[in-house]
Order: sequence, then C-alpha cells, then structure tokens
Amino acid sequence: MEYSGKTVVAWLTYNENYISEDTNRVLYVFPRYVKGNKGSKQVFEPMPEECDKDRIAIYLPPGGKDAPEAYANYGPLVKVKFNDEPKLSPKNTNLEELKLFTALFSMVEIEKFYEQIMQALAITDDFRTLNANRYITYPASQLFSGDLIIGTTDNAYYGPFDGTAEGNKIALSSKKQYHYFIKEYAVSEIEHLSMPIHDDKGNIQAVFIQKHLFQKHEPLPQDDTIKRIDWISGEELTNKLKSILKTFDDPSRKYTKKEIKNISDAIQSAAALNSDVDFIKERYDKLDDMLGIIGREEAFVEQLFPRLMKNAEFFDTLVTLLQEDDFKKIEERNAAFSRARARLASLEAEKEAVKKEIEQLRAGEKELEAGIRGLKATEANLREEIAEQLAQFSSVEKVIVRGIDARWLNRIFDAGKEAGETQEDAPEPAAFDTRLLVKSDRSSGLAIIERVSDYIKSAHRDISRNDVVNYLTCITQGFITTFAGEPGTGKTSLCTLLAKSLGLARTDWNSRFIDISVERGWTSHKDFIGYYNPLTKQMEKSNNEVFNAFARLDKERGQPVDAPFLILLDEANLSPIEHYWAAFLKLCDSDSPHNRSLALGGNHFLTIPEHLRFLATVNFDHTTEELSPRFLDRSWIITLRPTGVNGAAHASHESVNLDSIIPFSALHAAFLPKSEGAGNDPVTL
Repeated sequence: MEYSGKTVVAWLTYNENYISEDTNRVLYVFPRYVKGNKGSKQVFEPMPEECDKDRIAIYLPPGGKDAPEAYANYGPLVKVKFNDEPKLSPKNTNLEELKLFTALFSMVEIEKFYEQIMQALAITDDFRTLNANRYITYPASQLFSGDLIIGTTDNAYYGPFDGTAEGNKIALSSKKQYHYFIKEYAVSEIEHLSMPIHDDKGNIQAVFIQKHLFQKHEPLPQDDTIKRIDWISGEELTNKLKSILKTFDDPSRKYTKKEIKNISDAIQSAAALNSDVDFIKERYDKLDDMLGIIGREEAFVEQLFPRLMKNAEFFDTLVTLLQEDDFKKIEERNAAFSRARARLASLEAEKEAVKKEIEQLRAGEKELEAGIRGLKATEANLREEIAEQLAQFSSVEKVIVRGIDARWLNRIFDAGKEAGETQEDAPEPAAFDTRLLVKSDRSSGLAIIERVSDYIKSAHRDISRNDVVNYLTCITQGFITTFAGEPGTGKTSLCTLLAKSLGLARTDWNSRFIDISVERGWTSHKDFIGYYNPLTKQMEKSNNEVFNAFARLDKERGQPVDAPFLILLDEANLSPIEHYWAAFLKLCDSDSPHNRSLALGGNHFLTIPEHLRFLATVNFDHTTEELSPRFLDRSWIITLRPTGVNGAAHASHESVNLDSIIPFSALHAAFLPKSEGAGNDPVTL
C-alpha cells in the first residue's frame, strides 16, 4: 500500500529493551485503519490484508524528546499523517522484516486519537447491577478514552456515559448534552460500528466506535420514539432545583422551609427556563417527595410540638408516655448534657490558662529582643576590631613580599616540577645514521614501487600496483594524505605498512614514523605537541614522543638528513581537524609564503622540514566530526572499501620493518611532476 498523503490510525510502540550509549530515538507504528470517505462523511476503514504486518520506523530529531518521552506524550493509540512515502531500510537483512520501513520525522505528523472515538466495553454484570452501582471495574493499565458505551449480560448496550477513572474503578455519569439520559441499544446496532484495535502482536487491546457514525443513535430527549433511561443522580437533581429556585426572585434572597413548601406548584413553569435538564414525571415525583419531607418536618417542629406544650392534657399524656417508655433514654441524654457542660467549663478554664501563658511568652519575647540588640552591638564592635587587625596584617604582608628575592620564587616553582617534565630533562638523541639510506642506484621509482608492493602483499593485503603508485604519489606531493572509510577497512594498518615498507617504523633513535591517536576535544597543536609555559618558563609536553620528534627535526636543520618523516593522525576527525591542525594548513600550499615553522609561544619556534609528511585516518560514522571544505581542499583523500582487506586485520603489527630507508630525494624525484623533480625520471604508468 502507498502511504504518501494518507492518514491512518496506528498502534504505537518503541523498543523498551534498548541498550546503547546513544539515545533511543526510534518509534514504531503499526497501521490499523486508513482514512477514507463514506458518502459525505470521512471514516476510518480497516487496512488492506497485505498491510496487517506493516511496521514503520519513525526517527525522532536530535535535541528533542527521546522515544520513551514521545511515547508517554502520545500514548499507544495515535493518528499518523504520512507526508511522504516510507523507504525500505538499506540495512535490513531479515527476510521476515522486508516490510520494515524508515521515514524522516519531518515527513510524518503524529497526534493522539482518543478525542474522535467512543469506547465500547463489555462487562459481566446485568443492567440492574450497573444501575445500582453506577461504576464498573476496569484495569488501570488498559486503554481508556473516558467516553463510554457499556455492554451487559442482558445482550444490550447502554450509554453514552462519561467515565472517570478512580484506581481500578470507573465511575459512570450521564452527559449534560443528552439531558442526563442514556439509551438502550441492541448488540447488532453497536457491533457493525465497532472498530477493534490490535496491538503489535495482533491482540485486541480495545474496541472503539467513531463518534460521527454514532450520532444518529444519540438519546436525544425530544425524540419520543427512542427508549430513554433516566440516569441523573440525586445530587445533580438537587443542584438543578437550587438553580431553578433562584429564578423566582432576587438571587441574594434565601428561602425558608415554609416557602419551599409552596414552590412545588411552580416547578413546571420554572423548569422551562432551564434547558439542560428535562423534568419528566418521574423527576417531578422525586422533587415533590423531597419537598413533602421538608414540609412535614416543618409542620412537626414549628406547629405540632408548640401546641402540645401549651395543651395541658397533651403535655401530661406526653410526659406519662416518656416516663413509662423512654425515661431511661431521657436520663442518659440528660447525663450526656451534664458531661458536655462540664467539658465546656473545663475548656474555658484551659482557654484562660493558655491566655496567661501567651502573656508570659510575650513578656519573655521582649527580654529576648533586648538581648538580641545587645548581641548585635557586640558583633559590630568585633567586626571593627577584626578589620583593624586585617589592615595591620596586610601592611606586614606587603613588607614580607617585597623582601622575597625573585630567585626564591623560581626555586619554589622548580621544586614543584617532576623529573622528566622539562625539555632539558629529555636525553639527547643520537644523530641520524645516514648509512641506513638506500643507495641511489637502488632507489629508482620502479624499485621503490616493487619494494612497497612486495612488502604489502607479504602482509596479506590485496593492494594493486596502481594503488601503491597512487599512495606514494599522494604522500610525496601532498603535505597530508587522508585515508577514509568505515571502521574495519584497514586504514590504520595500511598506513603502518607503508611506513614499514619505506623503512621508517624503526624501534631505535633512527625511527622516522609516529602514530598519534587523536582525542576528542583537541582545539590546537598544543594538545598533541606542547607549548611554552610562561609561569615556569619551561616547555610543557603534551606528548613526549611527538614533542621530541619535532625537536629532533628542528636540530636536523642544515644537516644532510635525507630521510622522510611520517606522522599518522589516527581517527583524525574525532576532533575538528581544521582546528587542532590549523598551524599546519598554511604549509599545504606549495607556493605558501609563510615560513615553515611552528610557534609554541614565548618566542619559541620549531622548524618544519620539507621531508615531513602527515597521514590521517578518518571514519564515516556518527561519532566523528565532518571534514570542512578548508581541509578537503588541501588534502589528498583516499577512500578504502571493505573489500580491500584480505582477512588479516592485524597484519601490519606482525610485519617487520624493512632495515633500509628510502631517501626523500628518491621519492621526490620519482613521484613529483617532471617540471618539479630532480634526478631520476618520475614514474609514469
């Protein structure tokens, strides 16, 4: 089925067992009904059979709600509008889930669906029990819309009701718009309107009826052909009576019980002013009974009893009856009255005692206030004395500081530094052994290519000869060469193999290869090399090996060292490379007018020789930073495919570095354009 432009009713879920460092931002919808037209009305019709098992993944945008929060907001039953067609997931390999789709969150609209439906519930009670209890038992964990029609064991449905959840019970009340009546419906009238909702496992979770299809069944009171059932409560009826009574006169007037007796005859005319309650015969009878009780109570209290008290014969008869039958009760009540009076007197005495206690407390409060004022005055005096002492101490402190010699401060700083922390503590490296360089008669372009190709093949890497030529050309001509690809494609191991094949990855002082693992949060070259600390007046090393390598290259300035030097930035895009490598970007341009030096602060510079080259590996996943156009314009980018690894992920670590080193001048002559090279002719393929 095509979903684009469609609105569906769907069951909503998410993966409650999701375990990952990343935030769960995926919701799943299972379409159940699709919006269509039925005559002049829009209705929701069941999905086609082939769509029964469709599951569509909705990806929430970063920075907003995660999947559990969105589910709590929408609930399990939603209305979804598809503004675009879902696409088949490219990562899906489960044949049973060929209908697993993915769609962008901006391409769909989700909202709750309860406000358009009425819930049909079947219970195990008959209507007589339902009418007596006026509530049903219903699990709080189940779907519940609040707008209900109830099916009973009488094979009939009753409603509509307003349902109010109270724990595992739902209190039922009639609706004001239906004048507090409900109606009895045959099962056949309800079943053909039913809209069962299945969850993601195919189980029915609730049955609903679309409200606009149910309108013709509403129990409107003006239709005498519909069987209506009075569902108004005594409290509601009494409240309506009070509102009617207020229409007789000024709203501020209060009616006495005698006046209420005369109101019964006027109820009919007053009820016409109230449009939301029908005072049918049964309701009038109920009100008349209530008014009759009030009238009888009034007649007994205000008329019968005073007359009996004034009539001696009736009074004697009443006293005789009370003495013979109820004297004990009168005596008990009399004793109770006596106890009540005694208790009242006791409370009055307690009240007087409390008053005296309060007066005493107030007197004590005044004494406390006077004491607090004295303490505040003492505090102010102490503050003044402390301020004077601090001023004197400050003067003495200034004299002492001026007397301290600067060399003593330097000793304090030096004492806090650990051994091996300064540049001077590092052992002096031996000079590069130029005997390791390959002789010129064995360093032609073809010889270099054969050497590197044979070495990589011996490490079980399936790299073609043309690829080797491209790698060597990029490394020679560019200041930085970037190897890109998904994790596991062998980028780092390939860089190590290239260094070993050129003889650079040695384990002694003659090593010309460094592998740096880039860390998240780097912002400048100080994070992986070092910087000058103006407080200690020393160089602070971020990485001993890297700093010492740059220091060694600086000392080789003017010496006949013709060996290339490679620095590998492994996982270079864990931090933005154009930030922490910014000091080297200007050196990527062959015609750059800038001096080839690196500023470390405090007038400290390190020379960057011509034979220094950088390699970088970058991953294509959500954990890394994107490469900026500024960097991409200055770096060779080599993309590695997964097929480039021949099943030996750790081959580079097992391979032994070649003893001899290919001179940089040989690489320069073989892999630069003819107009820029010198010596041997550049290699052409």
